[in-house]
Amino acid sequence: MIRRTIEIVGTSLKMALQELWKNKLRTFLSLFGITIGILCIIGVLTVVNSLEYNIQSEIKALGSNTIYIDKWEYGGGGPDYPWWKYVKRPSPKFDEVKQIRERTASAKSIGFKISINDKASYRDNELSNLNIYGINEEFNQVQPIDIQYGRYISDVINIIIM
Repeated sequence: MIRRTIEIVGTSLKMALQELWKNKLRTFLSLFGITIGILCIIGVLTVVNSLEYNIQSEIKALGSNTIYIDKWEYGGGGPDYPWWKYVKRPSPKFDEVKQIRERTASAKSIGFKISINDKASYRDNELSNLNIYGINEEFNQVQPIDIQYGRYISDVINIIIM
């Protein structure tokens, strides 16, 4: 019984090797397709892991003890996003920074940011579709930013054009 099983396995293996040797092109193409498939899966998993790592490090950079107050929700919405409720909310004002500072003694830094998309012109030159941000001096302590050009205009607010 065992001898018969060994004969069948041996014969099957011999026939399989003969078929592989006879059909070299089919064998090569099959192995090449499997190799490409495995490399694609490894590449996709690498990209997904890299994106996940980058997103997590960006979120960690915001800090674990940071509170953001804004007119709009950060979730981005969706099909059942009640935007009409957020339109009625008042926009945060710079005067409220002083009130927050007075009411929360444990706050280490209070950052304030406003933004607008507009155009800027100087003499005959004009740039349109600019994202213009205004931040206070403490904003950089709350969320680190890299300012390529510009400076603090006054103690009150800094303008950044991106």
